[in-house]
Amino acid sequence: MRVAIVGGGTTGAAAAITLKDEPGIKVQVFDQGGRGPGGRASHRRVDARSASHTVLPDDKHLEPLDTRTFEFDHGCQFFRADSSEMRALAAQWCESGWAAPWTGRFSRVVGPKIDDSPAAPDFFGLPGSEAPVFVGIGGMQQLPRALLANSGAAVERGTRVCSIARTESGAWALRGTRGLGALHDTSNAVAQQTADASLGEFDVVLLTDASSSLGGWHRASANLSTGGPTTSEADAAAADAAVARVRSRVRVPLFTALVTLSQPIGDPDGVPLDAFSVVGGGSPLWFAARSQSKPGIPRGGAECWTLVSTPHYAVGQIEATPMQEPTTGAFLPQEEVSIRAQSISLF
Repeated sequence: MRVAIVGGGTTGAAAAITLKDEPGIKVQVFDQGGRGPGGRASHRRVDARSASHTVLPDDKHLEPLDTRTFEFDHGCQFFRADSSEMRALAAQWCESGWAAPWTGRFSRVVGPKIDDSPAAPDFFGLPGSEAPVFVGIGGMQQLPRALLANSGAAVERGTRVCSIARTESGAWALRGTRGLGALHDTSNAVAQQTADASLGEFDVVLLTDASSSLGGWHRASANLSTGGPTTSEADAAAADAAVARVRSRVRVPLFTALVTLSQPIGDPDGVPLDAFSVVGGGSPLWFAARSQSKPGIPRGGAECWTLVSTPHYAVGQIEATPMQEPTTGAFLPQEEVSIRAQSISLF
């Protein structure tokens, strides 16, 4: 049986390794990420020595005192293991050396009332989690990449699945783009030079993100089609129901700011915390984490913090940035001219 997994984040990687020992199954993972799999467990490694601060590959683990890079988890900051099933997986991943408990100094702070924005709830549950919280060793992206590397699945990096349709044989045919044309922030002039190509036919297709079930105008969308000459009404209804379940999953928009400091503040004389949630008030800041407090992140360089916005702030920014051309509906990638520099007060 040929199985295609669309998305190489934690969900897709966990699915791939779950199928590893199933007889008669061949798995192929398609991941759109320009720097490799990871999805929302993404990491940003930046050259600390260059004036341009070039983003670097982030596959390899670095030495503990490496000073060549700035390190940021700029998506998911940690994962919890609240259920018995998740605790078993976390124990297995820790034993394999892919993840570890994050035992930092955690707290909540109360933000001032800046404007009339609604106060954000404590979505992260840190501190206060009854179970330990965990991170990928050397960056959150290391966990899904380790899962994929040990799954035996074929992994296509930098590949966007553009469409899925039923064939006359009853298989699912995938088409997509590779390279620069697959990336969400490539200019239209470059992306339009890349033609869609066949990615193969599969018996089963697993969609691991809500974006893949949305309309095809956005480059993160697969635009699932349930039509085709041999599609029965029952097949179409089942596929429609599956797409509806994926589409209905909760999606929380967030913006992140990646900050390096000229001198450390994550100590008793500065901010004696490694991560904190901001509750109350109307601050656009929702969560903050210090990279160097996480296992496997080099401690020899500048102190790095990831600041995560509230959904209210992110929605406002998204609404202010057009993503479709008004007359044609064409996708407008977020280029430099559309990213508005702002001076905002976090506290």
